[in-house]
This record gives sequence, C-alpha cells and structure tokens, in this order.
Amino acid sequence: MGWALALLTLTALVLFRRPLASFYTGDAAVIAIAANILLVCRGVSVFRLHPVHRVPPPLRGYKITRAPMIIHGIALLGLGLLPGYLLAHHAGMGCGFLGGADCFAGAAAVALVWYLDAAAGAQHTAL
Repeated sequence: MGWALALLTLTALVLFRRPLASFYTGDAAVIAIAANILLVCRGVSVFRLHPVHRVPPPLRGYKITRAPMIIHGIALLGLGLLPGYLLAHHAGMGCGFLGGADCFAGAAAVALVWYLDAAAGAQHTAL
C-alpha cells in the first residue's frame, strides 16, 4: 500500500507540475522554470520510496519497534541533517539537504536490514 501511494505521488508530481507551479504565480516564465525544477525533483521523489518501509513488517512481527526508531533518529541527525547542513551552507550546494536525506535513507536502510538479519537469527536460535 505504501509503495503504491509513493508511486502515485511521484506520478502526480510529474503530470501536474505546471498546474502546481501556477498555484503560486501567474508569470509564464516562472511557471516554466518551476515546472522544470519539479521535473528534476521527480528523481528526488524516488528516494521517498525508501521511507515507505520505515519499520519493516518482519521487525514489527517480531515486536521490535524501538530499535528502528533509534536507528532512524541516529541516521537522521548524524547522517541526514548534519551533512545536509554542511553541504548546503558550507560547500555551497543548493541541494545539500537532499544529499543529506539520501545519506540518511541509505544508512537507515542498511542498518535496518542488518538489524533484521540479526533479529531473525536470534529468533531462529531461540527456537
């Protein structure tokens, strides 16, 4: 369900980028620029597919929800906001926070897969 909603949002962003831009201005040049920026942002929307599985269902099934919250908190603060701030304000990258968000999503995904593997191994040895 979450993947379908994320794909629907991505499709709506691509198809309705001009009407979305026209909500904010009537200037045709600004609408054209904003529509192109929204088209570029469709790639950014793809990274929104990562958080669809924030707490993977198998971890939820094992009744493990605190660890994913901690993993996301550490990844967001340490690997999302801090690099995003540094890239945006000190490296001169206008899209620095998007780079930080990519770092956050990737690190959280790797850590959650590792944790799921460890939790599944612990459940199998307990049986």
